[in-house]
Amino acid sequence: MSLGDYLAKPFQRRIDAAREAEIAQLTKDSHQAQARIAEAQANMADAQAKAAEANRIAEEERLARIKIEQRLAPRTLTIEQQQRIVDKIKPFGRQDYSPGVTNQTEAIEFLRMMERILQVVGWHRNFIPIADINLGEASLINASGIEVQVAPKYLDDLRSVATALASALQGEGITTKLTAPLERDANPKVIYVLVGEKPR
Repeated sequence: MSLGDYLAKPFQRRIDAAREAEIAQLTKDSHQAQARIAEAQANMADAQAKAAEANRIAEEERLARIKIEQRLAPRTLTIEQQQRIVDKIKPFGRQDYSPGVTNQTEAIEFLRMMERILQVVGWHRNFIPIADINLGEASLINASGIEVQVAPKYLDDLRSVATALASALQGEGITTKLTAPLERDANPKVIYVLVGEKPR
């Protein structure tokens, strides 16, 4: 070994040691940086999960509000819905009907809408009281939803048109059923259109 090599060796060791220390520090810094990145990613994932949960809860609350609003909203039919009902019952021609309604503003207003539809297709109001108390020319009833009634002895004659009316209303989202009224001594040949309270 030359004198120069001998003298340079301590310096080389210090350089190597410094390099190793720098590498160790860089490795440590890298590990710390990776740990911080991992922590940040975990925090981000947690924040995203919390945001997703908050969005889910908000959507459930929105849907719940919509359902409540729909339950509370009065029944109505758009012009398009009314026309579809007209198209379905018009082929049966003129019919006599007798209205009934519960003592609620919402039901009374819907009966008025129903009567406008029936008048468009040529139906004739033939009011036959079926209750002890009447509201104008409508029997005061206690019912839920819409009932389309036909006396049993006229069921063969009126079943098709009564079913068409009930189905047309049901098809537009209006709760409707076809029923038979109580037997009376002189049930006339009419279709009873009874508007009860809106089902909840």
